[in-house]
Amino acid sequence: MKLLQHFLPDSQKLRLEHWHFKDSEPHLWAVFTSTQTRAECPACRQSSQRVHSRYQRTLEDLSMAQCRLTLQVKVRKFFCLNPTCLRRIFTERLPAVAAPWARKTLRLVLQLQQFGLALGGAAGSTLVKQLGYVVSGSSL
Repeated sequence: MKLLQHFLPDSQKLRLEHWHFKDSEPHLWAVFTSTQTRAECPACRQSSQRVHSRYQRTLEDLSMAQCRLTLQVKVRKFFCLNPTCLRRIFTERLPAVAAPWARKTLRLVLQLQQFGLALGGAAGSTLVKQLGYVVSGSSL
């Protein structure tokens, strides 16, 4: 499990809890928890430790040896402690892993963009599907 941690994004802010492998698909699921003790409100930049709730994000990541990799990241929502801020509740950000609301990791998005720029939509989509990613030509 320690070796797997080195292949995955931002090992300083995420802790690998467990993983499981589906032989039928080849698909690896890795479950992480954020290790950050506080988060910064994206609206006013006020730091907070007061946790509101938790939820799980599901992110597609780069394939490993022809095996799909899906990250399930347990993140927290925090209360903004600034009384003048319009955003009362916010979710902790993981800027080295994924953009807010994204369903793919930054490193997967970068690789898909490179395929799209090099090959174009239809040809890039064909190659990307052969590599095991689910992406349409218009997305590239």
